[in-house]
Amino acid sequence: MEKGKLSVSGSTEILPRRSKGPRPPRGLHASKARMMLSGDSARGDGESEEAGRAKKAFLYFARELAEEKGRSTVPNPTVTESPAKNHREDERMKVSDASLPWRGKVSPRASLLVAPGGKEDDADVLFAAWRPILLFQRAIGMLFLRNLGSTDSSKVEFRWWHPGMLWSVGVCGWMIFITSAYFLEFMEKYQRDTEAVLFTYARSFSGVMFYLHCSAMFGIFLLRSSRLPHLLGAWRRALAALGHHGRDLTLRRDFLLITVGFTNISTAMKTLLEREHRAVLNKFPDSDVLPFLLMTFQEVALVGFNMGDITIILMSRAICKRYRLFRCYLEKQINEGRELVEFPDENAKCWKALREDHLHLLNILDETDSFLSPLICFSYMTNIFFTCLQLYLSLSGGKGEYQGDPVSMAYLVWSFVHLLTRMLVVSLMAANIDQEAYRLSKLILHVPQNYFCKEVVHAGT
Repeated sequence: MEKGKLSVSGSTEILPRRSKGPRPPRGLHASKARMMLSGDSARGDGESEEAGRAKKAFLYFARELAEEKGRSTVPNPTVTESPAKNHREDERMKVSDASLPWRGKVSPRASLLVAPGGKEDDADVLFAAWRPILLFQRAIGMLFLRNLGSTDSSKVEFRWWHPGMLWSVGVCGWMIFITSAYFLEFMEKYQRDTEAVLFTYARSFSGVMFYLHCSAMFGIFLLRSSRLPHLLGAWRRALAALGHHGRDLTLRRDFLLITVGFTNISTAMKTLLEREHRAVLNKFPDSDVLPFLLMTFQEVALVGFNMGDITIILMSRAICKRYRLFRCYLEKQINEGRELVEFPDENAKCWKALREDHLHLLNILDETDSFLSPLICFSYMTNIFFTCLQLYLSLSGGKGEYQGDPVSMAYLVWSFVHLLTRMLVVSLMAANIDQEAYRLSKLILHVPQNYFCKEVVHAGT
């Protein structure tokens, strides 16, 4: 009589006891796996591709259930086969985070505080590129920040009362004094010569607008210093969470090129120092210190004049690059994630992770927009005024001190092109953010139907 069967006389033999080991999964995951295994698991070595994918799904659901119960072992459905065949099957059907197409090379369970490169400093790539400019701004009195010399943005803090505050207040007060002196000179000229042409008024008011803009830039940066550590912290957290999208390797180089390209000191000094400062010097003819102060603070004012546009362009470039990296990452995941159609639960998890990445982008976009809004307003106002002024002076052929001076005429043309370029670059860089956001939304809304789930709807809204 064979083992495990009832005898004819009614006696029974003891059935062999089932060996102890990890129990197969039960519940919803087990039912799904059995349905996928039914009809295909008994084909042996000649099993079809569908059976292989079904076994892969079985292992995935079994592992998920084991993780929920705190187990570290994965049940092997081929325990009755030979050890060599079991080893081959385990190697062929092994399921890991790296084998899932949507997860890429970085597991979602990885820490969000460390970038894929393994260095925490990768999350501070924006601060590393922006830090030389911030140090220079603090040196000339535009910022109330401490610990800018540190490579860690989390150590940067804002304090009103520190030794550099006196220097900042002094520089800002001097800018207001020069602005007031130019405005008084303009009012005196207007009362003295009421029949003066528009050219004279525009020439006189240019100094007022220049120093008014510089004073406004200093005031905005001083008042916004309290928000800057929060902005750097938001970027640090976002870049740490979005590190698997890729690294912005050219950020520091672009920051340097933009800063150097938009800092045009020599041409502005020629016009404003040699001609416009006479209005202030005539009020203090016996002063020997005033000319030196005017020459020194002229350069400081030029930095303030350029710093608003530079900051807008730099931050727009950084945000635009992050949107582009996210879009390329999403395109790659969609192109390589065809097998996830068979794993609807994993598909939803991946879309949920992508939606969280999108929220990180929106967070830094909102923080940056809140920081830059006053700068954008004053930048457009000043650039439009000086662009129109230089265009008028260039088309008029030059009058007064501009008449017959080829160097001055060349400066008028160059200044007009320079100011127009600044305004166009600021507008185009800001528009690129909207363009990249539109491309990303279009990619999400046109996702293939096989990948569609409720998380796609949440990601697109």
